[in-house]
Amino acid sequence: MIKINSSEWTAIYLVHNELIYKSYNDYVECNQTYKLKPQLFDFSPKVQKTTDVEVPASKSKARKRKLGIENVNLLPETIELKQSCEFLVTKLKELTENFKYFQRNNVESLSRIWEEPIVFPKLHGANARNNFQTFNLNNQEYLIPPHCQFFNHDLLKLEEISASLTKFDFVVIDPPWKNKYIKRIKKAKQELGYKMLDNDILSDIPLSSFIHCDSIVAVWCTNSNQHQQKLLNEFFPRWDLKLIHKIIWLKLNTAGSLICDINDDNKKQPYEVLFIASHNESKRDVSEKKKLKYILSVPSIIHSHKPPILEIFRDILPPNPNSLELFARYLQPGFTSIGLEVLKLMDTRLYGQNNKERISL
Repeated sequence: MIKINSSEWTAIYLVHNELIYKSYNDYVECNQTYKLKPQLFDFSPKVQKTTDVEVPASKSKARKRKLGIENVNLLPETIELKQSCEFLVTKLKELTENFKYFQRNNVESLSRIWEEPIVFPKLHGANARNNFQTFNLNNQEYLIPPHCQFFNHDLLKLEEISASLTKFDFVVIDPPWKNKYIKRIKKAKQELGYKMLDNDILSDIPLSSFIHCDSIVAVWCTNSNQHQQKLLNEFFPRWDLKLIHKIIWLKLNTAGSLICDINDDNKKQPYEVLFIASHNESKRDVSEKKKLKYILSVPSIIHSHKPPILEIFRDILPPNPNSLELFARYLQPGFTSIGLEVLKLMDTRLYGQNNKERISL
């Protein structure tokens, strides 16, 4: 991870693939481990389409606004975010001259196997060893990292497995918020989209049963103001949580620029928000963590494939924290993972086998 400081806040550039690889390396005892294929992070810049067709003068203004060409009447927080991004991208390139993650990977394309229609059955598994195990399902092999357990289970029926769960030090939640992108792809091909849930249903998850007074809870949220207000005003009170901080995840392409422009319109944005909360009764001092305002990374090309964030919070967690991820789509050492697709991104076809090496981030 690379740290960037301004006069008022800090930012971290992280490498999704390397963080997962490091977490595996830290546990694996043999000489072989696994690494996600680089093609999954080949998030190249979009090529702008050009046209010689002249736009009539009467329609030019409306068309410009529709395409987001004009940046007029931006909200103050949007202007501040754009300025911060310009500073961060410039600073990052200065700190990482010839930075390999900003160069397109010269590798063969990878079949989009994560879009294959798969319905995982209800199941429970664990790996207490210091090596990878494999699990075969529907003629496909899935990796089970060391020191993890998982439940492929409906989170709305969490009470059915609650006896197998404990109180957790660190909880990560990536809810399947309703969004227009998933609605569009589900219309095109039903099996490509994940199951989205209404906000009122999401708030019914009995999270307060699985946290203690010193737990840290991190919740990913889209840039939808409606979702964010629901999270802060309804979800957190119901889960006995209080907001302590929020961090903006900025998504960069392999050219080192934002994947798209920041705007005030109801369009795709190049960022998501990570809300950090603690128990209402917590006395934990997290003042230092409040200086961290931004996370930057090149995202996976797989939709909603979030980077691991445990390393960012280790300094305010106990050693070897007991961690939980809800709505998980891949497995991590030291975590209990629950969701309807916990094995989806553990498909062996997404990984290459590597010799174990010493990694420091």
